[in-house]
Amino acid sequence: MIWILYISLTLGVAGAGFYWYVRLKVVGSLPKNYPVSGQTNITEWNNKKIVVCAGDSITHGNMGANYVEMLSDSIGSQGFTFFNAGINADLTFTLLRRIDDIVACQPQFITLLIGTNDLNATMSPSLLNSYRSLHKITPDEIPNFDSFKSNYRKIIECLKTRTKAQIAVCSLPIISEDLAHQINIDADQYSAFLKDLCVEQQLTYLPVRERMKDYLKGINKKSGTPYHQTTLLMNLGMMRHYLFGTSWDNISDAHGNALSYDNLHFNNRGAEIIANCVAVFLVK
Repeated sequence: MIWILYISLTLGVAGAGFYWYVRLKVVGSLPKNYPVSGQTNITEWNNKKIVVCAGDSITHGNMGANYVEMLSDSIGSQGFTFFNAGINADLTFTLLRRIDDIVACQPQFITLLIGTNDLNATMSPSLLNSYRSLHKITPDEIPNFDSFKSNYRKIIECLKTRTKAQIAVCSLPIISEDLAHQINIDADQYSAFLKDLCVEQQLTYLPVRERMKDYLKGINKKSGTPYHQTTLLMNLGMMRHYLFGTSWDNISDAHGNALSYDNLHFNNRGAEIIANCVAVFLVK
């Protein structure tokens, strides 16, 4: 009995330690090439085309495969330098509050991939409260389709006014591989708005969502793991990756998904779809 209690206590302490490691060192970190306002020396990049990729954890790239690093590796030698302005768990609200960091780079190109968390927060009160507990939104800020549209328009207006960058907007990636789930139906609506906004504002629309759906249909992929298992899959995936060094691809395969190991974050196949969409925008 004493050994059982000892083992249980040890596992509990280890689990708690891993939780706080992930929360502070992974979720709470900044990308190594984040453009900090007031600290970005753009004269260093006079002979480079500056690209800022702005977004949430999908762009941040430490909770899944890093498409910004893929871009840097594949086309960085063609005169591009990449700043990663993705922050874990960000919504359009929080991206709007740190817009100065993007502007400080005076980039030639900006890509936006934001909105997954806006939509995810609408799925349950507990998810909404989780974003509040992370201080991503205030008690007065309520994520919904209207706030998404309003915030996105403000982001675009600010970037067009304060930079001379060419701007590309990514449609929302798939959120679980169950394309019939309500969250994916809603994501289609959010992405349709983004497509119309790009036409209206003369921006480039990057069909990330469409390419991912085409990929799943091409391999005849069924629904995958249920959306309601997302938090469990995320915790298991992060533990396997950071404790045991398992690749995101292998974790996805074990979970029965083709592109995402936890319904929100992507393996190399999913990240490559995003990187390819962005590369087409940059290399014309």
